[in-house]
Amino acid sequence: MNLVIVHYHLNRGGVSRVIQLHLEALQSQLDRQGPPTGKNRKSSDPMPVILLYGGRQEGWPEDLPARFSSLRVLLEPAPLLDYDHVHRRSGPQLSEALFQQIHQVLHRRDCRPEDTIFHVHNHSLGKNMALPDVLTRLAEAGYPMLLQIHDFAEDFRPANYRALLERGVGRPDRSGLAWVYPQAEHLHYAVLNSRDQAVLLQASVPADRLHLLPNPVVGPGPLPRLQEAKNRLENLFGIPAGERYLLYPIRAIRRKNIGEAVLCSLLAEPDSWIGVTLAPLNPAERGQYERWKQWSAQHQVRCVWETGEQGGLPLADNLAAADALLTTSITEGFGMVFLESWLVGRALVGRNLPEITGDFERLGLRLPGMWRRLAVPVDWLGEERVRQRMLTVYQQVLADYQRPLQPDWADALDEKLVEGAVDFGDLDEPLQQEVLEKILSQPGAVPSPRSQILEKNPAAASGLLARLADQDALVRENASVVSEHFSPLQLGRRLWEIYQTLAQTRRTGPVEGLSHPEQILESFLDLRRFRLLRA
Repeated sequence: MNLVIVHYHLNRGGVSRVIQLHLEALQSQLDRQGPPTGKNRKSSDPMPVILLYGGRQEGWPEDLPARFSSLRVLLEPAPLLDYDHVHRRSGPQLSEALFQQIHQVLHRRDCRPEDTIFHVHNHSLGKNMALPDVLTRLAEAGYPMLLQIHDFAEDFRPANYRALLERGVGRPDRSGLAWVYPQAEHLHYAVLNSRDQAVLLQASVPADRLHLLPNPVVGPGPLPRLQEAKNRLENLFGIPAGERYLLYPIRAIRRKNIGEAVLCSLLAEPDSWIGVTLAPLNPAERGQYERWKQWSAQHQVRCVWETGEQGGLPLADNLAAADALLTTSITEGFGMVFLESWLVGRALVGRNLPEITGDFERLGLRLPGMWRRLAVPVDWLGEERVRQRMLTVYQQVLADYQRPLQPDWADALDEKLVEGAVDFGDLDEPLQQEVLEKILSQPGAVPSPRSQILEKNPAAASGLLARLADQDALVRENASVVSEHFSPLQLGRRLWEIYQTLAQTRRTGPVEGLSHPEQILESFLDLRRFRLLRA
């Protein structure tokens, strides 16, 4: 069997990291059972894996092919597979040209429909208008495919969605979003969590062609000694080695809810510091990030920035120096941080995302010291002002998606503003800064704004003010859950089962469009899910 893995690029991080983990997982599985045999292939031959990508591979490990004895990893660039804005081509001619580029690779590598499986990542994101049509043509030629969705254009990415809607995905007779999600017996889908699984089921993707495929999780290996890492942290960033360090190991983009991390520095004990590892790369994100840095410096809050950038600490040192890990993100595709922290022997505090963590908790993961909502008194900001701000921005988002305001919008807003409080994560940066400045301006009030928030949020108080009860036991138990359910070996077994199922599917049936693609947008664009930081 030949495996063709398709993605727009192989640049460091994100989906490219998942692809590496998938290869490691497949290696684990094939080590147990041996590479597959086939025509003109001996049992000792490694399985060919063609990485078909747009040509960019910044940070991709050049020694990767040498790591695998059961896989023969081959890199095949197809420049027109990259994002549209990179190669600057569009229109029907792009679809034909990309199809020919991919067809040439398949011909050169002797990949035929009867002995080849495609595993495609994020084809429906709206980054390359030609890709869905090209995949449909390949499916019509008989190639079985696993289309894995990590992110949705419908999930508050209006520019991507409009591109799909306005520019189409290929031939005139196949316009519309239905053909972004082609359907056939030999076209299967994979998602990262039960939320996305439910979304596609509601949109009429058949259950027997839809697979839950969580990411594998691996630890970073041995960490430096705690005191040595603490000393290096003090030397570089001035955090005394005896004080508490909560590490937020992310790139500080808006949806990571940086203002809430700053709030944590005000709510935690006076000897606690928050460290954010990486600055955003996207220029559109950089301005707001710099404003947070300036604000925190102006108000002398206990936040340090870019602790993992060049000149800072390596990730292993940052993790070793941390007393706990922090997350305040308002949305995740998979939620790796909820699993990785336990493998490095650190508790996790911060914002819980039930639509993501529900899968983990059903498997036995425990997340005390995390909050689903961080309530602040809405009268600090003015309830009508907050309501109007949310409604105005939400209507702008709906306009971007060319959707009307739903009749139940007032009820949805009422659900966001309950018991005289608003979730801090529902606010945008200017409103968040007003809350922070209120806390800083009245430290001696009785009750103080800080104490009011802690009283309203007992989960935050337990996570930020003290070590969690039985923390060492919690770390061990959660690490055991992660190792049992999210190991590369488990993922490799699951991947192999899906590939084997695909290899045995019937290829002669028609390829059709999705019956109810509009349901995907309806699922994501609910006002109850909306946050100002997503706009």
